[in-house]
Amino acid sequence: MQAIRRLILDDSVGFRLADKAYRHQNAFAMEGECYKRSKYPDADENQQEWLNKKSIFFNCTSGDEGLLFSDELAGTLQEGFCLLAPIYEFLCEAETQRDLAGVIHG
Repeated sequence: MQAIRRLILDDSVGFRLADKAYRHQNAFAMEGECYKRSKYPDADENQQEWLNKKSIFFNCTSGDEGLLFSDELAGTLQEGFCLLAPIYEFLCEAETQRDLAGVIHG
């Protein structure tokens, strides 16, 4: 989460793309435990939603039980993962930054 926060506060292109992807879809919800008080009260509202998470994950809930055993499931999953691609790439960027920081400071 430290690396994610650093990229958000640096206004990285990866974060902007991830946030845009998140805001322009309605299939997935951002979840994870939040801090009780904002640690970044001066950040804009979109950034705070990410910054104030202790952990982060994206969840999709569907009430369409018939989809589970239908031929449409694979296509629906593919569409969902495509929506998440910029978020996944941002999280990979954060992981790379975290690994590099460990090499530099380790």
